[in-house]
Amino acid sequence: PKLTVLAPKSGDVWSRKQTIRWSGTDPDKDMLLYDVYYSGDEGASWTRLNRIVKEAPAGTPENGPAGNAGAPTAKAPATAPPAGGKGGAAKAPTAAMSPPPANASNSTAPGAPKRQEPSMKETSFAWDTTEVPDGRYLVKIVASDRLSNPADPAGVEEIIGPILISNTPPKLALQGDPTVDEAGCVHLAGTATAGVPLAGVDYRIDAEEWASAEAEDGIFDSETERFRVKTSALDAGEHAIEIRAVDAAGNHVVEKRKVTVP
Repeated sequence: PKLTVLAPKSGDVWSRKQTIRWSGTDPDKDMLLYDVYYSGDEGASWTRLNRIVKEAPAGTPENGPAGNAGAPTAKAPATAPPAGGKGGAAKAPTAAMSPPPANASNSTAPGAPKRQEPSMKETSFAWDTTEVPDGRYLVKIVASDRLSNPADPAGVEEIIGPILISNTPPKLALQGDPTVDEAGCVHLAGTATAGVPLAGVDYRIDAEEWASAEAEDGIFDSETERFRVKTSALDAGEHAIEIRAVDAAGNHVVEKRKVTVP
C-alpha cells in the first residue's frame, strides 16, 4: 500500500479539535484499514487514537442477564389439590414469582469485559487535543490490507512531526497603569508569554477595531515578547483600553484597563 499524510505537517501548532487527514492506495485495489497513533516521548511509546472502548452489553450470551448470571429461574409452586375431593374447597395460595432483574434487557453489567473498536476505513480522524497535555508530539498512520489478505497482509506506516500542541492561553504582564501624553495619546507597555511562539499583541480603545502593538524586537515570533502601545490622540474623558495576546495555536488572553484623558 501507499500512504500520504495530508495533515498535520511537521512544525504545525495545534489546539482544540483538529482533523488528521491522509490518503491511501493499494496497487491491487484492496480495501485498506487504518490506525492512528500519537507519541509524546519521541516515538518510544505510542497511543492509539481511534480506540473506542465499550463495555459488552448485558444479556449477551457471554455475559448473561445483568445481575443474574447463572442463577436458576424460580418457579411457582404447584397448586394444592382440592381438599376432600369436592369443588369449591380452598386452594393453597400461590407464591409470588421472583421479579425480573432490573433493566435486564439494556443494562451494562458491572465489570463486563471491554472490547476495542476495529481499525478505520475512513481517511480522517478528529482529534480533540485538549485530552493530552501541552507539548511536542509525533503522529503515526498505519495502513494495512489485512481485510483482503488475512493470511499474508501488507502494511505501511508514516510518521509526521513533531507538532506542537498548546491549549493554554498566553499570559500578559502590563507595566503599571496607562499614561497619557500632552497630545492625548495613551502609552502602555508590557510582556507577553506563551507555551508556543506568540503570533501578536493587539489593542483597542472603547471596543473599536483592534490595532497591532509594537514588538520591542520588531517581530512577534518568540514565546516571550516585550511590547509597546501608543494610541492616536483621544478625546477628553474616560476610555477603556484592551490588550490582547494571541499565540501561534490561536489561544488568546485579554487584559482591560481604564484611562482618563484630561
